[in-house]
Amino acid sequence: MLKWLNYFWRQALSILKPAVEEQPAPSPEIPKTFLHPAPRKTVAKELPYNLAVDPLESSLFYRSLEGKIVSRSLVSGAIEWQSEEYGYPIRVTDQILWAVQSDAIAAYSTIDGQLLMRSNQLWLPGEVTHSRCDLSDQTLRIALLYIHVWKGGTPAPNHRDSAAYQINLIAGEVTKTYAFEDTPRYDGPNWIPGDDRRPNLQEVEGQIYPSVSSEQLLKINRPLGICKSAQLQTASVIIHNYRTVDATQRIVLSVFSNQPPYSQLWEAIINEYREQEWEPPHC
Repeated sequence: MLKWLNYFWRQALSILKPAVEEQPAPSPEIPKTFLHPAPRKTVAKELPYNLAVDPLESSLFYRSLEGKIVSRSLVSGAIEWQSEEYGYPIRVTDQILWAVQSDAIAAYSTIDGQLLMRSNQLWLPGEVTHSRCDLSDQTLRIALLYIHVWKGGTPAPNHRDSAAYQINLIAGEVTKTYAFEDTPRYDGPNWIPGDDRRPNLQEVEGQIYPSVSSEQLLKINRPLGICKSAQLQTASVIIHNYRTVDATQRIVLSVFSNQPPYSQLWEAIINEYREQEWEPPHC
C-alpha cells in the first residue's frame, strides 16, 4: 500500500514540477584578430560606392537594400551568400573580404561568408571614402569621412569628421592612425606632410579600376542621374543615383557585359530613400 502511494506521489510531483527549459548554446565569440595568421599574396583593385570584387573577378560584394553584405556571381547574378550582420565591403585580399560592420572592422571568408574576425569597437565617423592596400608591408589603410551639412539661416561652412585606420593583413589587427572631429576643411585623400589630421592614401598605380567609357555609357539606356562606374576584365559595373517620378532617390547597381551590344547581366537596388525638405526655423 505504501509503495503504491509513493508511486502516485512521485507521479504527481513530476506533473506539478515545472519543466526546465534548455538554454540555447552561447554563440561562439568572434576573435579580435585572426586565429590562423597568414600573409596575403593578391589584392583586388578598388571599386566605387562600397563595392568589392575578388581578384579573379568571379564574385561581386555589395551592401543590399536591407543593409546586409551580399556576395553575388559577377556574370550570372546568382546570390552566393549574405551576411547576418549589417555592414558594407571595403576590399578583398586573397579569400578575405574586409568590411565595415557597425562600429568595427570585420573580415569574412569570400567563399562561404563566415565571419572570421571583428575588431574592437572603433570610432567610425562615416563611410570609407578611400582605401589603400599595400602587400609590401601587408597593410590595408582606410579613410572615413562624415559631412555635417549646415542648414542654418546664416552662411557657415560644413563641418566634417574624419578618421583613418591601418589593418594588418596577416593578423587582422586594427590600429588607429588618425581621428579628427569637426574638421573645418578637407583637401582630398592625400596627406599633407606635417599635418597629422589627414590620412596618407597616395594612389598606387593600377589600384583603382578605370571608369566605363562615355561611349559605352551612351549606348546603355539608363535613367539620368549621377553615375559611377568601373571597367573590369569580365564585366562593366555601373552605379546610378537618380530621382524617380514620386520623388524617391534611388541607387541602382547594374552589371553589363563589356562587349557590344553591352547587354545587361543583372541589377539590384542597393539604396532607396525620400529626401526630406528642409524648412527654415520659425521666428
